[in-house]
Amino acid sequence: TEVSLSSEFPQLSDEHGVLFFGGPVGMHERLMVVAQTGLLDEADPLKNGLYFLHHSELFDSVINLTTPVNKFRVFAGYAGWGPMQLQREVIRGDWKVLPASAKLLFDVPSKQLWSHLIRYSDAQMAYNR
Repeated sequence: TEVSLSSEFPQLSDEHGVLFFGGPVGMHERLMVVAQTGLLDEADPLKNGLYFLHHSELFDSVINLTTPVNKFRVFAGYAGWGPMQLQREVIRGDWKVLPASAKLLFDVPSKQLWSHLIRYSDAQMAYNR
């Protein structure tokens, strides 16, 4: 989106980036993916040092930590599927599934992320053939 994180979280500066579009469901909800060691116990571990936060009270805890949070992204909304819908879409080839990677998620500039992920995915497919 074009919405700066500082408009959602006044304690942040504009350099923290923008609010990302997570999906059309629950657009009023905010979700956070964080890369940090020793994160709050309430965070849900994803994979490879990534954590998922879905409670807004935890956002402030992460943002206000005395030691800087390594990296995070905040999403508005989420995507939702019916039973087996996502599995069918993946099998049909509607989605490219990539391993969770803090480097891919945080180190690529957001405006270049999709083109980078497509190139990465195509390279992985070629390598695995």
